[in-house]
Amino acid sequence: MPDFDIIDSTRAPGWGHPHNLLVNGDATPAELGRAVLQSLCRSLHRYGGLPGMAAIVAVLGEVMQGWCDPAEAFRQLRAIAHDADGHRHTRLGVRAAERLIVVVERGGDRDGDPAAALAAGFCRELIDHQLFGRVRPELVGVRFGSHDEARAYEQGCVAALEPALARVAMALVHDPQATALRTPRMPGVTPPPIHRRTARAAARSMRGNMGTTSPAAAYHIAFAADGCAHVEGDNASAKLDQRYFIGDRVIAHAFSARIPAMLADLVDVALAVYLGDRLVPRRPRDADRYHLHWNRRLRLTIPVRDPGRWRAPALQARLRAVLAILTEDDWAFDFVPKTGPGRPAELQEYLFAARPDGPITAALFSGGLDSFAGLCHQLAARPGDHFVLFCGGTNRRALGMQRALTAALPLTTGRSITSVIVPFGLRRRGPRGYDGDERTQRARGFVFQCLGAATALQAGVRDLAIYEPGIGALNLPYTAAQLGAQSTRATDPRVLAAMGDFISAAVGRPFHLRLPFFGLTKAELCASVREVGLAGHIRDTFSCDGFPQRVAGRPQCGICTSCLLRRQALHVAGLADYDSWEGYRTNVFGTEPVASARLHAWRAMHDQVAVLRLALADPDPWHGLCFAFPQLLEVAACLTEPGPARTALTRRIVALYRRYCDEWRELPTRHGGARAIRAA
Repeated sequence: MPDFDIIDSTRAPGWGHPHNLLVNGDATPAELGRAVLQSLCRSLHRYGGLPGMAAIVAVLGEVMQGWCDPAEAFRQLRAIAHDADGHRHTRLGVRAAERLIVVVERGGDRDGDPAAALAAGFCRELIDHQLFGRVRPELVGVRFGSHDEARAYEQGCVAALEPALARVAMALVHDPQATALRTPRMPGVTPPPIHRRTARAAARSMRGNMGTTSPAAAYHIAFAADGCAHVEGDNASAKLDQRYFIGDRVIAHAFSARIPAMLADLVDVALAVYLGDRLVPRRPRDADRYHLHWNRRLRLTIPVRDPGRWRAPALQARLRAVLAILTEDDWAFDFVPKTGPGRPAELQEYLFAARPDGPITAALFSGGLDSFAGLCHQLAARPGDHFVLFCGGTNRRALGMQRALTAALPLTTGRSITSVIVPFGLRRRGPRGYDGDERTQRARGFVFQCLGAATALQAGVRDLAIYEPGIGALNLPYTAAQLGAQSTRATDPRVLAAMGDFISAAVGRPFHLRLPFFGLTKAELCASVREVGLAGHIRDTFSCDGFPQRVAGRPQCGICTSCLLRRQALHVAGLADYDSWEGYRTNVFGTEPVASARLHAWRAMHDQVAVLRLALADPDPWHGLCFAFPQLLEVAACLTEPGPARTALTRRIVALYRRYCDEWRELPTRHGGARAIRAA
């Protein structure tokens, strides 16, 4: 199951020497600081300094002068990163600016030089992103006894190079492209010896990456009415044809009513966006390891029944807005008239409609633990409701488990449940046909929510429940190596608000997407499973990012963040006995040896909890959280207006993360990470 978090632990090109010094532990903080300074200056010089610096400074200056509120500033900063094709350095500069905005909102200096503050913050962000954020999870419990000890050492390194770092920042202010930047000297520090072979390898690595500052590649994907997608890119090798399908006839049959043209167009647009995202890789095969640009430029030609409606600037703006947050790509659309007969879902007439009687609750149901636990909670809380569950997917194994689970629930509970299971995707392409697909697939949430909305509207409901707990909905980055949508945003409150606006405009009536369990942790949500007597079905759910694993009897990997959070939640909720460890390829809670490389996500999750605990220890825990994770400031602005409602929401989020951190103390100690959390 794609749409997973990207937690990069690879050694960044040009940062190998400080990486080795940090891992081996054979250098003083001053010596490591010197190596860090050299790598920093090389990266700035080779990769164009800070693209978009003037625009970022302008936004920061407006905030400092009180002319722009933080939410609008965050939107402008996101647009700047977008205009730079997701350049890695621009995105780090945006993150530095977001932290500075949080400081200003807390009452920080509004009279300082925004350019100097940004340059200094950007340099620190680049160091943390390329070095400390990647290495720290691996060293806690190995070289350092706790996260506090690791951070103290890092702070000592940064303090040793602070005067030189200030000179680099000032040089960047005057030369944002770093064309003339040279590494300043650190008085009293002898440069550590570098092996000649290491120096030559670093030079070759940096020279080999010189060409990566070119703009992101552009692709055009044309969808035909006969179910064929044609892809063309800047590179001739990107040309390919694929056949796609969607089984939306199930939606019509569930309610004995054909799908109207308006909803059929929404289904087609959603499927086209998903396939475009899937067929175009973010990292071309000929790209280097550093690959500066995360964004892609995608133009889709989509046949629709009402092209005039979809060509309207307001609707296209809403469509691009939600995809900009969700995928961080540059999307453009050409809507052309659809020719030929429609699909059976929109053609077959029924004698009588068969909408459920009484109050209806429509919800997404993936077959995962969150959706199952959320359904259990709602079954108890809404005893008179009829539930309409949208299930869908591209994986036959997952679809089979959804069918089995949704068939068993009405028999077990005696409740009225309508399950709508829609398969979609690409036709069979051979044993290696999926190797070239983009694995992140950030638009996967978009297609599920659009299809779920179509199902809800067919059932006569104008809202859709998404059973995601608050921790998963916010999905804060695990390490500093993650940037933006490298942490999936499928159920981010900002995305759901934008999705509601888009779907409302597309169908011409108000529609909302709800997060009824935003104030709960995953463990708290799972507790409701026992209360309704359905704990025996936990083993029928799945959570793995790589489901199904190609290992008999072990369909889940056990080492991705989704598997680990599942096991953490079930352990805390006292339901671990209902989820056999034998169903996982790797058992991180066991005693058998596990290769260190397979535990990076486990350690990264502990590193995130340590950062959360440090932020919550701030005298103002809300601002502490926002400084560590600036996206929270924008989420709060998206959900509430300033005033008592905003204050109540911030207290709720603070309390949510306090409980989440406390839950991690209850886990068995293993591989150093949990021991460090207990000691923190």
